[in-house]
Amino acid sequence: MAGFEIATASADDVARVMGWAKDEGWNPANTDRLAFQAVDPGAFLIGRLDGEPVVSISVTRYGAGFGFLGCYIARPQVRGKGFGIQLWRAGMARLTADSPGRNVGLDGVVAA
Repeated sequence: MAGFEIATASADDVARVMGWAKDEGWNPANTDRLAFQAVDPGAFLIGRLDGEPVVSISVTRYGAGFGFLGCYIARPQVRGKGFGIQLWRAGMARLTADSPGRNVGLDGVVAA
């Protein structure tokens, strides 16, 4: 998909994602992002379309045996266009690249 790129999220990106989570009606704790980043500094990924952040995911590695996926959000204007699944695949690849048998937990929203 032309103009779409995936990168490690900056601190500003992560703060933006926390705002997106609140927009979705979620209740992320104010310091959750700090804990995730302390354990795994590259845990947050951001997808940008033509330079604008539009999708996010956190994929935190806890040793070789466990990972946790969260903050999987596509902004309303890009939902259903395939950007989210691309980011999902990149996140899962990050979690399993060094440990193919890693168990992965995740947050989910019943309605989604």
